[in-house]
Amino acid sequence: MRFDAIAKQGHRDGRLVQTSFKDLVPLAHRADTTEAQLAMQRPSEEEVMSTAEKTRLALEKLTSAKIKAANPKHIGNQTATEAYVRYTPGGVGGGDGKQRIIKMVDVVQDPLEPPKFKAKKVPRGPPSPPAPILRSPPRKVTAQEQRDWVRSSLTSPRQRCR
Repeated sequence: MRFDAIAKQGHRDGRLVQTSFKDLVPLAHRADTTEAQLAMQRPSEEEVMSTAEKTRLALEKLTSAKIKAANPKHIGNQTATEAYVRYTPGGVGGGDGKQRIIKMVDVVQDPLEPPKFKAKKVPRGPPSPPAPILRSPPRKVTAQEQRDWVRSSLTSPRQRCR
């Protein structure tokens, strides 16, 4: 009988699940191990170099991303783009009619400047309708129930306790 089948249930094939005392003893001290089991297989020099190169590239990618994130993005190296626009006021508003030349420049926004527009809260939608209360249909009170009600209300609580 294999009593370790319950312990190995749910694990992938080839996973070592220690289910006996023999599994706890190191391989070097076991009597039933062979020389081939004791010899460890080492990877080839090509595999070692390819793994080292992959690791170096992955680390380099991570560090370059961190360095780019730490550097300021919009300060110093950005040249202001200038554009000149010829503006002629027109219309009924009565301008003087002179042409003006306007210089348009992109200005870097200050990150510490407070927002110019207030965020408006949107009102909530209507709530869900309340759950229906299931009751039996109302019925007429009988004369006997009215008499019992009147009789019970006429007796004081002190009289009922005695």
